[in-house]
Amino acid sequence: MRIDTSKPSTVFIKFTGNPLPRTFVLKNAAGEIYFFRQLDGKTPRIKFNLPHSGSYGSTTSFSIEKITDIIIKDPAIVLPPYERDRIKDFTIVFNPELSGPLATPARVFTNEGIVEKGANLYKFPKPMRVFFLLHEVGHFYYKTEQYCDLFAFVHFVRMGYNASTAIYCLTKVLKDSPLKTKRVQFIYDQLHSNGFTNRG
Repeated sequence: MRIDTSKPSTVFIKFTGNPLPRTFVLKNAAGEIYFFRQLDGKTPRIKFNLPHSGSYGSTTSFSIEKITDIIIKDPAIVLPPYERDRIKDFTIVFNPELSGPLATPARVFTNEGIVEKGANLYKFPKPMRVFFLLHEVGHFYYKTEQYCDLFAFVHFVRMGYNASTAIYCLTKVLKDSPLKTKRVQFIYDQLHSNGFTNRG
């Protein structure tokens, strides 16, 4: 099944296979995973955003109900007061030495205005790479990790990416630890207190 878009779009689909899927994966023209959603096997329809135009394909059977101009739901979350005054133009550079199985996908040097990305960043789909880089950019404003998570979430969704992808980054990629639980709970608390329930 294929979806073609010529501009940032919101796509509404209906699954046509039986049984209904528990996982939906959409790949770009290069064959890279672009979007995915874990499902409960009981969901007949979903909608999602494609912020980049192009051709996308999936092995899951579905029909397109409609494609609209991209629908961006503003989280309406007020970010915490800035903890740092390091706002500046910054450069994102690839560091070939930032590699290996334990290397972080990205890191930031706020004094120098440099965000480094490593080889491990490219193990993730493009939208997830954007989220991780936004988290690092958040460190120009914050020291607190969950504040950087929230900064990344708000800007990610405002750019048209799917909230479900951001939640996946936070819940599945962060290493298991009490700190992870605290960070994820902080995000959920912010979303619920602001009435943000988008499943996209």
